[in-house]
Amino acid sequence: MPAWLGLYQHDTSREPVEGWGRCVDGDAPNFTNWAAGEPDDHTLHSPQDCAVMPHPGKESKWGDRACSGGAYVCLCVGPSIVSDNFEQDLVKLEADLEARLHEVRAAVSKLYAIATVIALLPTLLVVGLTLLQLAINQRTRIGVAMTSTHEQQASAWMARWLLQARRSAVRRRLQVSGAMGQIGWALVVYGILPVAMSIAGTPIDKVVGEKDFWRIPVVVGFFLGLLALFPTDERAIRTICTVFLAFYLGLAYLYAHGCIEIANPSVPSVSHRSQCQRFFLPKIVVHLSAAAALVATLPCGGCKRLPVMQPRQALQRMWAVLRLSSACDGMLYVGFFSAVLADHPDWSGAGLLSVRSAWAGDIIFGAVSIAIAALATPANRGRVTRWLGRLGSRGSEAEEAAAIAMLLGRANPERALAAAEALFRCLPASQLTADDLADSGATGSRRASPASMSAVTAFDLAAKSIPARLGEVTAFMSHSWKDEEEIPGAKYTAIAQWAHCQRRKTGHEPTLWLDKACIDQTNIDQALTCLPIFLAGCQRLLVVAGPTFCRRLWCLLEIFTFLRMGGSVERIEVLFIADPLKDPAQAQAELTATFENFDAAKAECFLPKDRERLLAVIEAGFGDVREFNKIVRRIFAGRHTSQAV
Repeated sequence: MPAWLGLYQHDTSREPVEGWGRCVDGDAPNFTNWAAGEPDDHTLHSPQDCAVMPHPGKESKWGDRACSGGAYVCLCVGPSIVSDNFEQDLVKLEADLEARLHEVRAAVSKLYAIATVIALLPTLLVVGLTLLQLAINQRTRIGVAMTSTHEQQASAWMARWLLQARRSAVRRRLQVSGAMGQIGWALVVYGILPVAMSIAGTPIDKVVGEKDFWRIPVVVGFFLGLLALFPTDERAIRTICTVFLAFYLGLAYLYAHGCIEIANPSVPSVSHRSQCQRFFLPKIVVHLSAAAALVATLPCGGCKRLPVMQPRQALQRMWAVLRLSSACDGMLYVGFFSAVLADHPDWSGAGLLSVRSAWAGDIIFGAVSIAIAALATPANRGRVTRWLGRLGSRGSEAEEAAAIAMLLGRANPERALAAAEALFRCLPASQLTADDLADSGATGSRRASPASMSAVTAFDLAAKSIPARLGEVTAFMSHSWKDEEEIPGAKYTAIAQWAHCQRRKTGHEPTLWLDKACIDQTNIDQALTCLPIFLAGCQRLLVVAGPTFCRRLWCLLEIFTFLRMGGSVERIEVLFIADPLKDPAQAQAELTATFENFDAAKAECFLPKDRERLLAVIEAGFGDVREFNKIVRRIFAGRHTSQAV
C-alpha cells in the first residue's frame, strides 16, 4: 500500500524540487531518497505536494503525489504529533489547491464548450447532406414537371414515385443514422474527455468526477453509433471494421507492454504481477482474437482465391465480435476488481475512498459492458432502427418506399429512369420454347437437346428480345429456375396455356419480361438496379410458382416491388405448377403453406452475393427481415390461384 512519509512541499511557488523543508512533526529529515526524475509536480492544476513511497520496502524510492484524497498511510507520525507550522501550511496548501481548482473549473468550461462543437459535427454534416439532397430533388422535380406529352405521362408518374421513394430513404437515413450517429458521437466525445485529459497530465476528476466512470458513456456511445450503419453502406462498414481492427491490436500492444514492465525485476509488487496474469493476459487474448476475427471483413483488393465478405456479412461479423469482446471484457472487469476488493477489506478507510471508487467504477463499467452485449441482439437493433425510422412518418409505407430506393442504389431517380427506358426489352411469348426455360443460361446448355435449334444461352435468347416502352409489356414473369429441376417442362406448359388464353382474349401477341432474355448480360448490376422500374413498366405480374418459388429471394422481392411500384393484387396472375402425380388442390395448399411460413433469412439466390445484397436492402429498409416477412405473408394471405396447371 502506498505510504506518505509525512514530508510535504510547503512552498508551492518554487520549482518542483524545492520547498520540501518541512514534515508534519517539524523540520524535514536531513536526507532524501527521491526516484529518478522526482519530484516533478507532473500533474498540472493538481499539485503533487506530498512525498510518498509508492511501493514501501527496504529500497523503495520516493515520489511526489497529490495530497488530496489521502489515499496513503502516514509512516512517521501519530495524530498528536503535529507542528504549528504544519497547521499554518495546511491552510495555505488548501487555499492554493482551491485556487488551482478554480483554474481547472474555468478551463473545463472552455474545454466542454469546444467539445460541444465537436460533438455536434454529425448534425452539421447531416444537415449539409440533407440540404444537398433537397437541392438535387428540386432539380429532379423541375425536370419531371416539364414532361407533359401523352407518351411521357407514364414515365413522369414513375419519376415522381421514385423521387418520393428517394425522399423516404433520405428521411429514414436522417432519423436513424443521424440520430444514432449524433447521440453515439456525443457520448464518446464527452466520455473520453476526462480520460484524455488525465493521460495528457491535466486531470479534471476533481471537477467532473472519477474518470473511470466516464468510460461507461464511451462504450455506450460506440454501440449506439454503430446503429447508424446500414447494411448497404459498404465503404463505411469497411472503414469501421479497419478502425476496430487497429483498435484491438493497439489495446493488445498496450496490455502486453504493461505486462513487460511489470515483469521488470525492479518492480517488487506481487499484486502487479498478479494483475498481469489474471487481467492483462486474458485481455490480450480477447483483443487479439477480436482482431483476427475482423481480418476477414477487410477488402481483399484484386485477390481471386480468397472470398470477399459482403458488406452485410462484414457488418454482422463486426457486431458479433464487438458483442463477444464486450462480454468478455465485462466479465474480466467484474471478476478481477471484485476479487481485488474482497482481497483488501482493510482498504476501507476514508483516506482510501478514491481508490475504492476507481475499483467500483471498473466493476460498474464491466457490468454495463455485459448488459450492452446481451441487449445488442439483431432483433433489438432492428426494433430500434424501425422505431426511429417510423417517427413522424407513415410507418411501413415509408419503409417500403425506402427499400425500393435502396434497390436503386445511389442513382438519381431521373437518371435511373432514363437508364431503365434505354434497357427495357421484352420477349414475344411465341418465341419462347421449352429449351429456353431449361436453365438460367448461367449453367450452359447441358439440358438442351443437341438436335434442338432453340436458344438455350442467355445471349442467344436475348437476340430474340425486342426493345419496348414502359407500360407496353404484357407481363413481368416471376419464377424460380430451380422449379425446372423439380418439375421439368411444367413451367413452359403453364406459360404456353397462359399465352394462348391471352391471344384469344385480346387478339394480340402477349409479351414477357424474362430475366434470361431481357437483362443485359454484359452489365447485370446496372440492369438489376433498374429492376423496380422494369416491374412498374409491365402491365401485369405473372407468377409461375412451383415447389421452390418461396425459397428464392428474388421471386418474393419481385412481388413486393411490383405492388409498391403502383401495381395491385388484381394485376397479379399466379400460375401454380405442381407434380402431375399430385392433386392440384393439394399442390396449391402446399404452396400456400410455404407462403404463410415464408422467411427471407432462409431464402436463397443463385449467386450468394445477390442474396447478401437483397437482404441488405431489406434490412436497410425495414430494420430486419421479420417485418418484411410479415408484409409478404400479408400480401398472399387469402390469395387464391387464378389458374392451376
